[in-house]
Amino acid sequence: MFNIKNIWNYIRTVSGDNDYEVYLENFRRCKKHHKDVPLSRSKFFQSKLEGKWNKINRCC
Repeated sequence: MFNIKNIWNYIRTVSGDNDYEVYLENFRRCKKHHKDVPLSRSKFFQSKLEGKWNKINRCC
């Protein structure tokens, strides 16, 4: 049976809404970042937007 919480988590995953939480979890698990400070939520999404739009997005 489908659960509302599972459906909500699926929607968040597909839409990218939970990207920051995934980033934080991976950041904590990575041993090479143990002394670093993770990006803030706003800086994380800013870097994600810059990575998406600061490149050539066309074929020709």
